[in-house]
Amino acid sequence: MKSRLLAALCALLAGAAAAQEIRPQEQARLDRFERVAGTSLLQAMGGGAAGDVDALTAALAGTPQVAFDPGLDGDWRCRTMKLGGIAPLTVYSDFDCRITVLIDGLAFEKLTGSQRTKGKITLRDGRAVYLGVGYVSSESPCPTPICRRILRGPRRATRMWRCLNGSATPARG
Repeated sequence: MKSRLLAALCALLAGAAAAQEIRPQEQARLDRFERVAGTSLLQAMGGGAAGDVDALTAALAGTPQVAFDPGLDGDWRCRTMKLGGIAPLTVYSDFDCRITVLIDGLAFEKLTGSQRTKGKITLRDGRAVYLGVGYVSSESPCPTPICRRILRGPRRATRMWRCLNGSATPARG
């Protein structure tokens, strides 16, 4: 009985590990992260609306904290900020999200709004990296990594987490 349970647990863990492998195109995004983040930040600060730049400045302020603190577990109010690209800076309304502390990282899920995301934040090469799927609220999350998002960034202060390359910033409501 114990051996069957151990075998099932090993299979489950192997499946979870395989689901979190970074594909080559995701690794390429991480490899050019600093360059793209710098360019996007310059576009946002130089061309964003004053109120949006203020919100971005507040999100970026502070000293990085421990990324995987058990105190992060629970329901949060979150905000997404998109930097660079077609619009220099877009700051979206707050939404409900949930962070669940896991043995090997954090599960993150956007709970409200028309666009959702669900995935996992793990430590990779000394940085917190989010791998998740984006989907529309009327649909189920994509079961394969084809539609995965990849975000990276440090936690700031005790009330927010900043993820760059998508800039999801949860803050206790």
